[in-house]
Amino acid sequence: MGVLISVIIISLVVSTTTCLWCLQRRKYMWLGMVAGFIINSMILSVSAYFLYQTDVQVFHKQTEGLFDSLGIFVLVYFIPINTFINFVILKVVKIDSPFLFRGNRDK
Repeated sequence: MGVLISVIIISLVVSTTTCLWCLQRRKYMWLGMVAGFIINSMILSVSAYFLYQTDVQVFHKQTEGLFDSLGIFVLVYFIPINTFINFVILKVVKIDSPFLFRGNRDK
């Protein structure tokens, strides 16, 4: 389960960095959100495929807990969760740091 958590955290960090970079470069929040969603989808889907190919038995265990019992699908379920976290981070950065952006940021 440690591998899954590390993949989810890496996906969150990479997609958040991409969202903030897109927001600073293009000044459109929707572009950052789309980029974050695509990055989350690609990282989590590809890692789910490769992790399933390497060790099938890890994902067939039915353990206790909400996310542990999902098995391989836990990575797919975290795509909208990570995207929502990216959305919240973008909103906070946009509201709290107006000096980072010049001009019309959101159209």
